[in-house]
Amino acid sequence: MFTFETGDDPTHGYVNYVDQATAQSSGLIDTNGGVELRVDSTNVASGRGRNSVRLTSKASYNHALIVIDLAHMPGNACGMWPAL
Repeated sequence: MFTFETGDDPTHGYVNYVDQATAQSSGLIDTNGGVELRVDSTNVASGRGRNSVRLTSKASYNHALIVIDLAHMPGNACGMWPAL
């Protein structure tokens, strides 16, 4: 359903997008009982930037009404800017 993007940030941000295996092993994603996307708030960013997840849908639409049910949307968290 989704592709894990690992290329350079198109907005030239200080971020290192990681693949699915890296995201799972570092705790950035979890799929037990739902889907959780997290930020890396424990490691010091270096090189390309802080590890993060960038997902792209494999489907494309000309028109859509998208409804999303969020169990938790953090606010005022460093590095959090959900682009839904």
